[in-house]
Amino acid sequence: MDGLIFDEESHCYRLNGSVLPSVTTVIKEAGLSPHYGSNAVPARDRGAAVHKALELMDNALELDQSTIEEGWRPYLAAYQKFTKECCPIWRHVELRGYHKTLLYAGTIDRVGIVLGRDSVLDVKTGALLPWTALQAAAYAEMLPAPIGARLARWGLQLSNNGSYKLEEYKDRNDFSVFNAALTTYKWRLQNGLIGK
Repeated sequence: MDGLIFDEESHCYRLNGSVLPSVTTVIKEAGLSPHYGSNAVPARDRGAAVHKALELMDNALELDQSTIEEGWRPYLAAYQKFTKECCPIWRHVELRGYHKTLLYAGTIDRVGIVLGRDSVLDVKTGALLPWTALQAAAYAEMLPAPIGARLARWGLQLSNNGSYKLEEYKDRNDFSVFNAALTTYKWRLQNGLIGK
């Protein structure tokens, strides 16, 4: 989206020079998801590698199989099983964006058609936790109205045994909860309880 720059190394979004909080940072700093600390590094690295591989696959780009660690291959197989069984049609893959009014940012894993419905989908290589619903709601609201408001919201869990779980989030209060988390995040930031 116009003027949005993402620094992958620092996981920082900037809009015309101003830092925007990411959806995941808002959820974490508001206390709605745990701080995993250094224990999260292997899971984070796995998630990043699997996401990159899926991005290449969905954009019909060549994926060098030798770059995929053996332990990560079942996650790719799970995604392939999902695509075969659910036949998604993607309009956007790894779409970076921001909310024009509330000024938060994020990268939406997938926007397109899932099970015949306009959808936003978030892919996880770990468990689908309650805050995944908030994340999907925040991503849907970043899209222009009326598109975002009417999207089905999904979490897709890829497992290390080659299976997947697709969960739909239907609670219309999810975005209100995220918005409250955003307000909490901003208050904590203004009062020096968290760093920028």
